[in-house]
Amino acid sequence: MSVFDSGHQGPGLFRFRYQWQFRSRSASLLFAGALLLFLSFIFIAILAKDTYHAHRLASDGRIATATVIKKVVHRAADNGTSNTSYEVNYLFSTADGRKVEGSDTVDPDTWERVTDRSSVDVQYAASDPTINRIGTSTGVTVIAAILLIVA
Repeated sequence: MSVFDSGHQGPGLFRFRYQWQFRSRSASLLFAGALLLFLSFIFIAILAKDTYHAHRLASDGRIATATVIKKVVHRAADNGTSNTSYEVNYLFSTADGRKVEGSDTVDPDTWERVTDRSSVDVQYAASDPTINRIGTSTGVTVIAAILLIVA
């Protein structure tokens, strides 16, 4: 009996008859390859988004003064990771008077420096103010550009 069975059991001329043996080496390598490919697509998507935002802020960035609304600490045990992250929520007005609420993850020094209802400088993209961050950006980093090209 061959892999192709020419009996009239199905609608086509040939019926492919092969059963996966999950204990075989090829099946586990195929699964590992598919998993790594999926994870690399996720990594590339996140890197592309961050690079796009950095480019928009560098090329179309405007500075505004924002008011800190709330400070949030995401402790390591709370979010399931081994790192504590610090988030600042703020509200600012664009040059045309539109109010925008934003948030940014900051380092511990910035976290200690800002207080509720204090003022911070934020940079936003004039064409899309939802792209914003505390402070100013220097543009797309060289390592991000290289990783995006290589990937």
